[in-house]
Amino acid sequence: MRGVARVLAVLAFAAGLVGFSPAAPSGAVSLETAVSASAAVRESPYLHGVRPVTSAAGFVHPGIYEDLPTLEFVRRQIASGAQPWTSVFRNARKHPVVDVSVNWNIFSDARDTSRDCDPESSRGCVMDCSTRALPYEDCTKRISFTSNGAYLNALLWYYTGDETYAQNAVSILNDYGRVFRGFPVPDSAGRIQGILYSGWMAQTLLRAAEIIRYTYSPGRGEQEFDVAQFERMVKKSLVPQLRLDTLKAKGLTLPQSNWRSSAIEGLMNSAIFLDDRNLYYTALIMWRQFTPSYIYLASDGPRPRAFPSDRSTTPEAQECYWIHWNSAGCLARPMLFPEPRLKYQNGQSVEACRDMWHAGAGIGGLINAAETASIQGDDLYGEEKERLMAGVSYLVQINQEFPEKGYPNGFCAGALRYELPGLNGEVFPSAPAAMPSLSDIVAYNHYA
Repeated sequence: MRGVARVLAVLAFAAGLVGFSPAAPSGAVSLETAVSASAAVRESPYLHGVRPVTSAAGFVHPGIYEDLPTLEFVRRQIASGAQPWTSVFRNARKHPVVDVSVNWNIFSDARDTSRDCDPESSRGCVMDCSTRALPYEDCTKRISFTSNGAYLNALLWYYTGDETYAQNAVSILNDYGRVFRGFPVPDSAGRIQGILYSGWMAQTLLRAAEIIRYTYSPGRGEQEFDVAQFERMVKKSLVPQLRLDTLKAKGLTLPQSNWRSSAIEGLMNSAIFLDDRNLYYTALIMWRQFTPSYIYLASDGPRPRAFPSDRSTTPEAQECYWIHWNSAGCLARPMLFPEPRLKYQNGQSVEACRDMWHAGAGIGGLINAAETASIQGDDLYGEEKERLMAGVSYLVQINQEFPEKGYPNGFCAGALRYELPGLNGEVFPSAPAAMPSLSDIVAYNHYA
């Protein structure tokens, strides 16, 4: 079912973009053109005769999240007018991220973050949301919007053969490769959110770069993807923020949360794009160490497995972390926190007592990495089959049953949001927050 999982992964991403209806980009081919072009499939198995590539390092390309057979399968479904592919495709190419470009007005000078970004300067630019006085939500949306735009354009390029989409993706990739110097960690306000932002960018932007690099050759006069320049950016601006050793050297740690699963997926994507086998092994090791401690199984015993190289190893500290999301504060100020009495539930993940969205994002990064690893011949899915299935089922069941049954008995009993509503402005949600839908579909279809 691995191929089916990747097919639905691509569609799920596009389906998440449904609901917007600005005009499609100028020069976009019609669906009828795509259908007539499908005759070429009989002569060539892939778009424009491209072929999968196996590098000297042993990586399959394209091989980040989806491979060439998956892309081709979807392309043929669209060309033949098959459903649901065709309707999802039509909606996806109307989404505003198709026309997005990098907005350098929200970036700062790489050497002096108090100065505005000059994208023509050799100094380069960084994104420091504190300096730009951007609200957290606005900052995260802007980061995701541009990366998703590059990815969607890369997908639409392959599905249609329309070079307009490829050039849109190339423009974003080249801009980042030429100008971007990363997210300061810590930033001007002392925050380390740049670690998370680096993971997000590596999760999505590198999918676009992989597709364009191995499926697109520009026509005469069109902009070419500067691979070498983009590789330098990935090595210098993204990878150091995702590695445990480089963060430790700066006196920083990678939170044991969705941040770490995003970092793992981003590091794996970077390794494959850079053809760096040692970096890939590092991502595999991180995945294998973190996954058993992020999702609890009853077979683990009365308490979850300890985090790798983490101080939350005592039962009290561990319960504080799982229940209150703040082990240090819970232990240091016990009067502010209810006494931990959590009975861990099979399939519960670390962030379930925080909210469903973050819990889904944490599991999602692990599933996405397993999906990519499966393309490269490593069966992470098989190694943690029971744990991943339990984690996904737990979240899906709560979301599906909550309207009639509410939270399951004993769910996060003792959690700060249950016992002290209003403390620090937080109230336990009256309903589960919507969780990312992409990864649970991918996991389900892999194991089904």
